[in-house]
Amino acid sequence: MKERRKELKMKYYSIHKIFFTSIIALLSVINFYAQEKPEKLARQSNKFIAEAQHALADNDFASAEASYRKAIATDPSNIAAKYNMGNL
Repeated sequence: MKERRKELKMKYYSIHKIFFTSIIALLSVINFYAQEKPEKLARQSNKFIAEAQHALADNDFASAEASYRKAIATDPSNIAAKYNMGNL
């Protein structure tokens, strides 16, 4: 009886150990991708700003406005896009 109980305890701890290890691994992977995403969005937003600046150099205000709007939609925290949009 004691051996059976001991076996069940070991199995129980083994399952929990695997479960918690899996959770920790999953959280670390999620954390890695969560950090990568804002940087990618910021780069994309800056590309739209560059497009807008080229459009402004060609006096194409409609395209510049559209590019600034894309930049703001991609990264709402991009202050440069909002500032430049306001100065059109």
